[in-house]
Amino acid sequence: MFQFRSNDRTIQSLETSAMADIVFLLLIFFLLSSSFILPTQIPVNPPDSDSAVTAKEEPLVLTLTRAGEYYVGNEKVAKNDLGTAIAARLRNAPLKSVVVRGDEEVPLGRLVEVMDLARKGGAEKLAIATEEKRSGRRR
Repeated sequence: MFQFRSNDRTIQSLETSAMADIVFLLLIFFLLSSSFILPTQIPVNPPDSDSAVTAKEEPLVLTLTRAGEYYVGNEKVAKNDLGTAIAARLRNAPLKSVVVRGDEEVPLGRLVEVMDLARKGGAEKLAIATEEKRSGRRR
C-alpha cells in the first residue's frame, strides 16, 4: 500500500518579508482612503458662527489677511491680478465653488469686492469661512 512520510520540520526562522509587505499595504490603504484637510499656512482669525458647516467638496480658497494681502489657494496674488488669477483657477475646476477666508478685522468692502471678482471669474457657489463658536474662546 501507500506509505506517507511525516514531515515534522520545526520552523527555524520567521519570514518577516511577507509581514512587512502586509503592513506596507495597510499603511498605503489607510493613507489613500482617509480624508484629511491640511491647514493653510496663511494665518487669519476667521469670525465665529453658530451655524458653521463643513464643506464636502474641495473649493477654491481665497484668503484676505488683516495686512491687506490676497491669496488664491496658497499663492500670494497682487490686488490688480486677483480677478485673472481667480478666473484662471476656476476655468478648469470641476466644481465652481469658492470659499473666502478672512480675518474678522477685514473690512466688509474688501470682502464684497473679492466676492464680486469671484462671481465674475466664474464662481457658481460662494461661501465665507467661519469657525464654530466655543464658549471659552480667548482673543
